[in-house]
Amino acid sequence: MAHAECVCFQPSFTSEMFDRGNSLLVVGCERHHCPLNKVGKMERTANRGEQDVLKGALKSLVNALDVLEDAVDHHVDDCRKFHTLNDEMSDMMLDRSKLAQSLDQSEARAQRLEEANKEVSRRLVTAMESIRSVLEARK
Repeated sequence: MAHAECVCFQPSFTSEMFDRGNSLLVVGCERHHCPLNKVGKMERTANRGEQDVLKGALKSLVNALDVLEDAVDHHVDDCRKFHTLNDEMSDMMLDRSKLAQSLDQSEARAQRLEEANKEVSRRLVTAMESIRSVLEARK
């Protein structure tokens, strides 16, 4: 059995030449119209039934390869989407962590300001009472 390389596929698809006595059947890629895409005539050794069976088998093989290629393409796309979503999720979790830390700092600052406000109010009340008592003492 001899092999020939078809440059249409990446990685390259190996075409096979089936030796049938004095005739040759070359299997190439139909999709990309490569020069190996010719089914040689099965002269002298194959009857019409064998040719039909082989052509049907070849079509089935090409269809199966197309389905497999599509499945691989979908799988690769799904993997890319998964990794993209995974990266986005990681970014969102990091953002969430930063926002939570910022919120905690803001709440702590707000509590300190509230305590300082209460202390200022208490001191103002004390100062006002002291001023009143001085004013009343002068009367």
